[in-house]
Amino acid sequence: MTPTPDTPSARPARPGSPPPPGPRRHDLDGLRAFAMLLGIALHAALAFAPIPWLAMNRETSTLMIPFFEIIHGFRLPLFFLMSGFFSAMLLQRRGVGGFLTHRWKRIGLPLLLGSVTIIPAMWGVIIGGTALKSLVPAPEREWGQTDSSATSIWRAA
Repeated sequence: MTPTPDTPSARPARPGSPPPPGPRRHDLDGLRAFAMLLGIALHAALAFAPIPWLAMNRETSTLMIPFFEIIHGFRLPLFFLMSGFFSAMLLQRRGVGGFLTHRWKRIGLPLLLGSVTIIPAMWGVIIGGTALKSLVPAPEREWGQTDSSATSIWRAA
């Protein structure tokens, strides 16, 4: 048997090594990429919707609410569906032990490291920023109401 680009290698795998990759599912890669791009559109639409959001534009449109709800209604369930499909495929290909090892490396280890490094750092910034806000006056209080981009940057900080 001669290996082709879409078939696994003809040589048997060594014990303990991961199995050779199967054919790539380009259709599902494209679907996942499309769902991620919809996520960008979804979060951008929130800035123009007449609802409270972290970044809000003065000009809003009520059309952004159904746009958001339509995308939001299927995008996250689609990610969960694809995750279940790929998890079942990995479980079948690697077995329970290989699957759990792979999941630990891809999800568990980054979660653990982020929990002890990034999350405490974020809380430090949030708590520190709240404490600094009372010490440093906002530009509006010093110079009156302004409408410059510097004011927007100050609010973002």
